[in-house]
Amino acid sequence: MMDRSIRWLLATALLVPAAAQAAPVAVLVRDAGEQDAEGALLVDLRLLNEGDEPQSFALPDRIEARVERSGDIRTVWLERARDVADHVIIAPRGFERARYRLAARDGQSLDLARLSIPAWNVSQIAMIPRPAAPASHLAEAHTPAPVPPVRAPAPTPP
Repeated sequence: MMDRSIRWLLATALLVPAAAQAAPVAVLVRDAGEQDAEGALLVDLRLLNEGDEPQSFALPDRIEARVERSGDIRTVWLERARDVADHVIIAPRGFERARYRLAARDGQSLDLARLSIPAWNVSQIAMIPRPAAPASHLAEAHTPAPVPPVRAPAPTPP
């Protein structure tokens, strides 16, 4: 029994430094509120690699989340969007996008409800359901018109 405990302790000691050196991937909720054509709420995530090495990150088909509204907390399942890969490689000091869906439930309002994803230690974010924005609005970039340089007036001769 003692021999087994010592082996376990040594194995744990070897694993802890390796885990401490691995740069974590931070998961942030960018938005939770846009609704798709089926009425599901879209949850946009940003996966941030804070390290100097590429990081592999698995995106499960479903992940448990919590919705809190007026003190009522319920567990829900977010489903990975169909067009999102189940695995991403995040460049050093870079980020990747991911999207999950929260299926609509008849008669349940999510206005100002707070969403959290405990498995990823994601902070709560308030949800305000709204229709999807047209893609043209999302892609617009405004370039300011060029402004000619201003020249100082020439000095007047004495």
